[in-house]
Amino acid sequence: MGKKLAVGLGSLQILAFALLEGSMLTLGAMVAPALFKTISSRDLAGKTFGNILGIWLWFAVGCAVILLVCNFFDWRLSRVKNLWLTLRLAGPVLMLALLVAFGFILSRMQELQNALPKPLDDYAVTDTPRLDIDNLHKMASNLLSAVLFIGLAWFVVSAVAYYKLNSGRASGAASAAAVVQRDPELARSGRD
Repeated sequence: MGKKLAVGLGSLQILAFALLEGSMLTLGAMVAPALFKTISSRDLAGKTFGNILGIWLWFAVGCAVILLVCNFFDWRLSRVKNLWLTLRLAGPVLMLALLVAFGFILSRMQELQNALPKPLDDYAVTDTPRLDIDNLHKMASNLLSAVLFIGLAWFVVSAVAYYKLNSGRASGAASAAAVVQRDPELARSGRD
C-alpha cells in the first residue's frame, strides 16, 4: 500500500474515531446533565435531548461508516493480513449495527412521548406509558455505552494490529540485515 494512502486512511480513521467517541462523551457527560438540571420539566428536557440525539445520530452513523470503509481498505490493501488487522473490522460493523438499533429505539421513544395526552411528568412511575419509555431509555443508554466501549476496544485492537504488523516488518528487515552481515557475496548476488 502506498505510504500516502496509508497515512490518509490512518488519519481519517483517527479523526472519525475521535469525533464519534468525543461527541458521545460530550453528550452523555455534559449536555444531558446540563439540560436535565436547567429545564425544570423532565418531559421537556427529555424531548429536547431526544431531538439532539436524533441529529447527532446521523453524524455518529457517518463516523462509523467512515471507520468501516477505511478499515476495509486498510485490510484489503495491506500486504500482510494478520489476525489483529482482520479482527479490527468487527469493531465498526458492531458500532454501526448498534447505532442503527439505537436509532429505532430513539424513534420509538419519541413516538410514545408525542402520543401521550399529557406530559410524562404527570404520570406515576408505575404507569404503563412511563414504564415503556423508561425501559426504552435504559435500552438506548446500554446501546450507546456498548458503542463507546466497542470503540475503545477497536482502538486497542488497532494499536496491537499495527504493532504486530510493524514488528513483523522490523524482524524481516533485521533478518535480511543478518544475511548481509554473514554473507555479503550472497547479498550482492540477490541485488543483481
